[in-house]
Amino acid sequence: MGDFRCTTVTYGTAAAPFLALRVMKQLAEDGSDRYPEASHALRHQLYVDDIFFGDDTVGETVRRRNQLMELLTTAGMKLAKWSANHRSLVEGLVSSSQELVALKMDEAVSTLGLRWLPSPDSFTFQFRPQPESSTVKRRSTLSDISRTFDPMGWLAPTLVVAKILLQDVCLDGLDWDSPVSATLGQRWSEFRSTLPDVGKVRVSRWLGTSE
Repeated sequence: MGDFRCTTVTYGTAAAPFLALRVMKQLAEDGSDRYPEASHALRHQLYVDDIFFGDDTVGETVRRRNQLMELLTTAGMKLAKWSANHRSLVEGLVSSSQELVALKMDEAVSTLGLRWLPSPDSFTFQFRPQPESSTVKRRSTLSDISRTFDPMGWLAPTLVVAKILLQDVCLDGLDWDSPVSATLGQRWSEFRSTLPDVGKVRVSRWLGTSE
């Protein structure tokens, strides 16, 4: 009888998400004495596979960055896909493709569904509508609402209008693929035409506080 044991975190198993995060937590504990700032970042600033961190000065941020790189290297992990609001934070870094990291300050970076603009250091949004149909249905209204991802609730004053419209559609007792009434269809079309304007919204990341 042979006894086989996995020595890596195997992707696709039910326990894989837990094990991946547990490995990072253990790494933070093991490196807390030698890499205290990196350990803190792994404990409190790790979201799935993204690490978000910063400090009051560029020098402090560079030190934390270097600690993170060194700590993760001890476990055979290499950080990739860098982005920052200051060029000096990525100067000299090498990407996973062994090329120098090129920071594009004017391009939005997607992190956990949020779109961040490094240069103005602000968050923005993007609405990608599906092709508009001549017939408005309950299913299509919900689909459009779901396409605007807003985990922080910044667009709540706008999206609540869409949700009220969807509620009115549901109150009519229609199934998912039945056309809505002409009145509701007109209301939805008018609202939908304004959704691309959410791309003009900018939410400053820094609140102007010193602490």
